[in-house]
Amino acid sequence: PPILFLSLGLLVTAGATFAVAEIGRFRAQTRFSANVPAARVTIQERIHAHISLLYSVAGLFAASDTVGYDEFHRFVQRLELSETYSGTQGVGFSARVRPEERAAFEAQARESLPDFRIWPEEPREEYHAILYLEPLDARNRAAMGYDMYTEAVRRDAMSRARDTGAAAASGAVTLVQEIDDDERQAGFLIYVPVYEGGAVPPTVEARRERLLGFAYSPFRAGDLFRDILGK
Repeated sequence: PPILFLSLGLLVTAGATFAVAEIGRFRAQTRFSANVPAARVTIQERIHAHISLLYSVAGLFAASDTVGYDEFHRFVQRLELSETYSGTQGVGFSARVRPEERAAFEAQARESLPDFRIWPEEPREEYHAILYLEPLDARNRAAMGYDMYTEAVRRDAMSRARDTGAAAASGAVTLVQEIDDDERQAGFLIYVPVYEGGAVPPTVEARRERLLGFAYSPFRAGDLFRDILGK
């Protein structure tokens, strides 16, 4: 009898534990399902705000024949990124450079950034070098001169942005800003194309021919979603 009572007690306890666990799981799932629509809207609103920011950067280049480092720095300072557009790693401009323009392009960039170079070094039909990126902290300095078009995931997003004339987001990548092995995060980028004359050319062929570069933002996904959703 003691063994029988013990067995029955264990069965009752196990059943009760299972029932409590199922109730807890159901409540957690219900809370999660209720929070998903609000979280989705919050994420969409933040991403649209960043896209609007990139269109303003594209407008800066469209409205000026030349944009120098100081001018770009002052422009981004006025945006107050950390307060108004928190969650982004920065905002920048990637310039399209033809092979015959490379030497002059690098020389001009070195007037402001002495160590500037386009990398990777391999010759190719055209380059897309990161020319401006603010704030110019240690992470972003590591990205200066990088040709994002040499990497397949970034290239896909840049090509879509160029051909459509609209913003395009990349898939998941490891940003070149991930210089600390202990704090690596997944990342992604959003691109907005900039064309000669400012307006979006009417055909794909014209968009490819008249592309000047891309206004873009890199995002560390962990930082972005913590900023949007909190703990």
